[in-house]
Amino acid sequence: DDWAYGYTPTLDAYGKEVAVRSVQSEEHMHILARKEEIEEIETILARSGKNNIVLVGESGVGKTSIVYGFAQKVYTGATRPELMHKRVFQLDVTMVLARSKDASSAIELFEKILLECERAGNVILVIENIHNVVGPQQREEVGAVDISGILLPYLQSERFQMIATTDHASYHSNIERTPSLASAFEKEEVREMNEEQTLFILEDIAPKLERKQNR
Repeated sequence: DDWAYGYTPTLDAYGKEVAVRSVQSEEHMHILARKEEIEEIETILARSGKNNIVLVGESGVGKTSIVYGFAQKVYTGATRPELMHKRVFQLDVTMVLARSKDASSAIELFEKILLECERAGNVILVIENIHNVVGPQQREEVGAVDISGILLPYLQSERFQMIATTDHASYHSNIERTPSLASAFEKEEVREMNEEQTLFILEDIAPKLERKQNR
């Protein structure tokens, strides 16, 4: 059966399983500092309804580190029982667009990938900067790709889950202006690390920097 549990050949070609990537020690500290945000993602993804997430925050606040932190917990089996069997896959949107001859063929390829994720039943799909492929602003640009129409039914499926990221301006213009799309996601604000989180990382990094200087 081509649609055996976990079978995702197209996704495998256009994405990567996030937690297979090695996590450097500095990044690991960022993950520990973002413990509350990661636990909130786990809570949302473990529930039965409205379990797709869009992380909204400005560039550099740590959205990607939070996704990696969550993926690492899934990969090591340190997450909730409902998520233990999941695979966290990051889709390379740039590759999908580059290998498509036009907007129509790009949308067809996106739909093939989304269908694979749903049929596999164990994928949490990650799309960073989702505003590049959804929303009214995309439809206004010649040759731009808008997958909102094909994405919505999957976001409403029990067998499909997604973590998306975007910034505040793009969330407003590309997601919020399509109420059905906005309502399919649980919006999670990602802010700059507070003083306590920053000190936590600095306290870990300082001794390492001192050791390097003393060599």
